[in-house]
Amino acid sequence: NGDIQPGAGKIKRGKTVRTAMLTQEVRELDQVMDLRVIEVIQRERQVFNVGGRELSASQLVEQLGSTNQKQWPRVRDLSGGERHRLQLLRLLVGEPNVLMLDEPTNDLDTDTLAAVEDVLDGWPGTLVVVSHDRYLLERVTDHQVALLGDGKLRGLPGGVDQYLQLRQEALAAAASAQPSGAGEAAVPAGASEADRRQARKDLNRIERQLGKLGQQKDKLQEQMHEAGSAAEVGFALLAALNRKLQEIAAEEESLELEWLEASEILE
Repeated sequence: NGDIQPGAGKIKRGKTVRTAMLTQEVRELDQVMDLRVIEVIQRERQVFNVGGRELSASQLVEQLGSTNQKQWPRVRDLSGGERHRLQLLRLLVGEPNVLMLDEPTNDLDTDTLAAVEDVLDGWPGTLVVVSHDRYLLERVTDHQVALLGDGKLRGLPGGVDQYLQLRQEALAAAASAQPSGAGEAAVPAGASEADRRQARKDLNRIERQLGKLGQQKDKLQEQMHEAGSAAEVGFALLAALNRKLQEIAAEEESLELEWLEASEILE
């Protein structure tokens, strides 16, 4: 995106490429903290064409889950999730054709998460997404790659399930490489301050993700209860909801392993 120069090789940018990037910190909003949500979008454009329909700024904001009442607070009063949603909307109205997203679902409530997924799922451009949210990745991307700690990218034809399997194999290999009888954590006792700082960040991230998964699980269980109570309900629907529930349980287990690894560094 131009922020960091390549250490080697060349970058060839197409003449028609228009990039945009959603960062985790959304510092891009620092310049508009005193404006109201609707004013920020109206600064970009007054009328938008979405899927052949002409929408006002207010209608477009509402499409991403902001009710009319939520369009009037000032940016400085927004929560972290609301700022993410607003900055994503600012980027989308600029009509980029390559959109890079760094953990775009962090701090989003379940309703906003669903609205963001709907928008991205129907977005016509190219998406480059970095996320620990497997449901977002599986819904809005066609190809997944993994960073496994060796400085390389690895293609995942098997998707997120393949990544989880590779992680488990790596953890098992690390455990078997320990000296027998050591009975100690795989991480050296004398972890550097940088390692400890990263571990604290990882714990915060994992706890947020576990909280988000808990919300998704509660919502799925509620949907299953409603479906089971309905007079007529398809078995396929219940099976799909149950499959998602099992996927959440598997992801929770993987995150709990990561949490244990990070916590060992801080002990």
